Amino acid sequence: MVNNSIQPAALLVVLICVVLFMSAVLWFCQNHRLYMYVLGRELGRLGAVVQSYGLPELKSEYFIVKYYPGDKKQAQMVLEAAEKFIKPVADKLNYTPHRKEIIIVYPSREKLNAYFGWPADESAMGVYWAGTIRVLAPGEWIDAENDEQAWNEFISKGPMAHELAHLMVDYRTRGNYNRWFTEGVAQYVELELTGFRFREEAGNLKNQRYSFQQLTENFDALPNQSLAYRQSLAAVYYIVNKYGYAALAEIIDQLGRGCTLNQALIETCSMDLSQFEDQLNIWLNDNWNIFL
Repeated sequence: MVNNSIQPAALLVVLICVVLFMSAVLWFCQNHRLYMYVLGRELGRLGAVVQSYGLPELKSEYFIVKYYPGDKKQAQMVLEAAEKFIKPVADKLNYTPHRKEIIIVYPSREKLNAYFGWPADESAMGVYWAGTIRVLAPGEWIDAENDEQAWNEFISKGPMAHELAHLMVDYRTRGNYNRWFTEGVAQYVELELTGFRFREEAGNLKNQRYSFQQLTENFDALPNQSLAYRQSLAAVYYIVNKYGYAALAEIIDQLGRGCTLNQALIETCSMDLSQFEDQLNIWLNDNWNIFL
């Protein structure tokens, strides 16, 4: 006879022991930080599965979309947009989809912001974090007269291409990327696929720019976020237009092998980060208006 009352506790102990054992093994592997990151990301993804347990869901070849009751139509739009963009984004980033990714659709901005502990006025429409994409239901920010107009608005201004690019950079580098770099890649891919980019005047690159040290060390806390995002886009734009998409893919490959961004730039573009910053600023002096 089995005492069922102790099974959950025993399973939890086994799970904890397995995680601790894997962590200890990975710690002594080459590039252990990358393996530890991957383990943490997978645990985060598992947490998203647990957190969304019981929610209705839609499935496709590449995605599982979780949504709140009453939002099936919104979830369907998100799923169709994700399926539309996954192959074009994957082609640009040399990524091979290998499993169904999780997307959670939130019925209100308050509910999405509350999950991350953000203030109520945070305006994000989508977030990639720890192996999961979380998006605001399109109907919460799209004011359309009909379904076709709503679809076109979501495709051209919605977050799916951007967040899928974040996911793919994260998977290919195993978390080994600078914050400004992944934002630059996501914006560039989004610009190419949808034509969308941020156009706030505060991001004008003519007379003001952050140093790469500032972007690297303090990206999310910089007072002019429009400028920080615009510079990250300009940096990736410069890489692709001067060296080609193959160079961007190689930089991502180098990061996935454990190189720093500085090392990846040396290997791929024959210049370190300081030299790259100088070259970019010289180029921007004459081409800043591309990003207006």
